Amino acid sequence: MRLPIRISTSPPSFSPTADDDMSFYCDLREIADRASYAMPDSLPAEIAEAISRPLTVAYSVLVSEDREIGLLFCHEDEEEGLMYCAFDPFGTITREPAANEALWTIANTTRDLPPGHRLSRVAG
Repeated sequence: MRLPIRISTSPPSFSPTADDDMSFYCDLREIADRASYAMPDSLPAEIAEAISRPLTVAYSVLVSEDREIGLLFCHEDEEEGLMYCAFDPFGTITREPAANEALWTIANTTRDLPPGHRLSRVAG
């Protein structure tokens, strides 16, 4: 198994000890079979097309307490260049030019997920 990529982002807004010097860490684990994950029902057609491209890289996002909080897709946009699209289990979709910006949004929406939470998988 490949080692994950660890990135930091601003602390989620719910963090009781958040200050400007604090970081919030997310581990990104590359997904070999992204079709095994359930996608949000409200996925716009342009995003669905972008994340299905062959060069798009998909990651599962894990945070403390081994919580899988979302998916992150890195894709290239003809007009905007490199973009990151993140989804959480509640259907929140965010698309940003930097991974940490996209992850900050889903970190805030998933604060109440229990330790060990896993994303839905498609039955195969």
